[in-house]
Amino acid sequence: MRVAFENARRHIGYNNGIVFWMFNDCWPSALGWALVDYYMLPKAAYYSFKRLARPVSASLTVEDGEYVLSVSTENCEAKGIEYTAYAFDRGDMSAPVASISGFIGDAKERSVTREIIPFTHDESTVVYVDVSFEGGSDRCFYRDGALNLTRASGIEWSTSGGTVTVSASECIHAVEIESGLVPEDNYFTLLPGESRTVKLNAPVGEAVDSPTTVRGFTHI
Repeated sequence: MRVAFENARRHIGYNNGIVFWMFNDCWPSALGWALVDYYMLPKAAYYSFKRLARPVSASLTVEDGEYVLSVSTENCEAKGIEYTAYAFDRGDMSAPVASISGFIGDAKERSVTREIIPFTHDESTVVYVDVSFEGGSDRCFYRDGALNLTRASGIEWSTSGGTVTVSASECIHAVEIESGLVPEDNYFTLLPGESRTVKLNAPVGEAVDSPTTVRGFTHI
């Protein structure tokens, strides 16, 4: 979902819309293309779709051996775009091996702005880029090959008053919150030293009696 949607957003003008199939599962199943399961609980793909459907989104690709950051806008302008890029070695996700920041400027409505990130392309590297602008932000990443993940140990979490707070001591590519309630955000990335508090909402469909658990996954 993420790869397809990012590609579509990078080619505004050539691609002018997306039709997805399908929204929700009509019976309990372990696998399927739906964004929402039979119990009306969002799957991982739902949160990718939600992020990439925002008016401003960022994506990272490699073209001719260079990392290329693309910032796409829909129905809005993005002013004062800045970025910070972090390079991690897959063998050690506890801290970036390099980081760099830069200023891009303003982006017009319904456009794609591109910027080269001056890192040396390496197949063993995972690169994350944080993009900020007036009124918002986004985070994207790139790595060569399949997205192989393993359980991460550098994660702590606690619940309080209908929220869950997650902290990371290493790069957690995907924080997975499982609950009978619905997280406002899920399957998001935390860089080392970051934390996030996520609100848990009552489900729209059938209530599921399930305790809240949190797992973290990182690159191998």
